[in-house]
Amino acid sequence: MSYPVVILVVFGLSIGAYGLKADISSEPDIWTDTRSTLLHQGRPRAFWTYSGKEKPSAIIFTLVDWDPAQDKCDEWQKENMVLYGIKERARKFNATLVTPCPLQSPDFGNGSIWGWGYNAGTCCQSNKSVDDIDFVKQLIPEVERRINVTNMPVYALGVSNGGMLAEALLCYNIVSQAASVAGILTLEPGLKRGYKVCDDAFKPTPSEVQRIIKINGKDDKLVPYNGRRDDRDHPFLTFPSVESDFSRWAKRMNCDRKSRRRVGQRGGAVLEAYTTCPVGKEVYLASMEGVGHAWPMRGGTGNLSTARTIFKFFYGTLVDKEANSQE
Repeated sequence: MSYPVVILVVFGLSIGAYGLKADISSEPDIWTDTRSTLLHQGRPRAFWTYSGKEKPSAIIFTLVDWDPAQDKCDEWQKENMVLYGIKERARKFNATLVTPCPLQSPDFGNGSIWGWGYNAGTCCQSNKSVDDIDFVKQLIPEVERRINVTNMPVYALGVSNGGMLAEALLCYNIVSQAASVAGILTLEPGLKRGYKVCDDAFKPTPSEVQRIIKINGKDDKLVPYNGRRDDRDHPFLTFPSVESDFSRWAKRMNCDRKSRRRVGQRGGAVLEAYTTCPVGKEVYLASMEGVGHAWPMRGGTGNLSTARTIFKFFYGTLVDKEANSQE
């Protein structure tokens, strides 16, 4: 939850906009935002698309963070994705963006989460019958039909609760690449048992692309880098550590778990990767000292162009001369 060049401090999983510069540029008329609905589980679910007129290179789900007070899906689509540089990168790489809007989470008391959020497992939706993983899955053929394409590559990027859902989508092979910013894997029943659910669901496909990049601040108080256990007042804030999540993805991808290396730096982010993985498999971590629960931006805390890093990852590699850029 953020406003341009302002740091918001709100209890919960709302995101801070740590940035002094924004990748804001004019949007060509041929690129349009469209708000639509899809009937799912007997209820109309809203979603946004952002697309040009040419056949896209990929469909990328852009997953918003949880908000305690209101549905921020429209703000994310119209303002934050401009501020964060996501739309600019989508135009550069000719990718269609799809934002599924989260539902309101009923406050049942007894430590349940409220506000608007996705059901990514233990966080951030109290109504556990809401199947956001399937909602995203059903959106793929719907969006392909609307833009007249088939068999598109499908990726996901998300921040906070959106990052949690992005990782879950990769678990179920709904997307082939995921970028999780200030996120963590939270499949039910959580922690190591949630990891096991992902282990059982994930199917590594020989020679095909399956990749993930995690971007996490080491001073995150809401999704702590070292994890948080046994939050009895707010069980939805119990999370595994970033390090364990990173290493578990390497195991799922059948990477050599002894091949973890520092491979470069982008801005204030240290890049690490497992360097010995099967063809098409990559697992990256960009970690930052002094950065909290945020979407890092160039010129601000972290001094990282997060959108540029993610799209560079999706469409190429981070291990080149740019891997040591100061951005």
